[in-house]
Amino acid sequence: MELPPDSVIEERLVNTVPKPRLRELARATGLVQRDGEKLAADALFWPLTLGFVAGNYRTLEEFRQEYIDTFGGTLSYASFHGWFTERLCAFLRVPC
Repeated sequence: MELPPDSVIEERLVNTVPKPRLRELARATGLVQRDGEKLAADALFWPLTLGFVAGNYRTLEEFRQEYIDTFGGTLSYASFHGWFTERLCAFLRVPC
């Protein structure tokens, strides 16, 4: 059996849990208070749910650097570390 290309798999995953739904869940769980915050719910969701599982990141620092490389800007370690709260756990636990 031949596997579909990575782009097809990525598209199917993203369509399963679309950005608007992730943003809605982030607001509902208190992870994000308002639009325009530095934290992008989808930017955190996918790497956390799939990146660590795939073994791409071994430390939070590697994850932070990948986040910066992917989404641009600057992000201090303290600020990034501050995202790992009960609210993030609640966000990740909500069934999509």
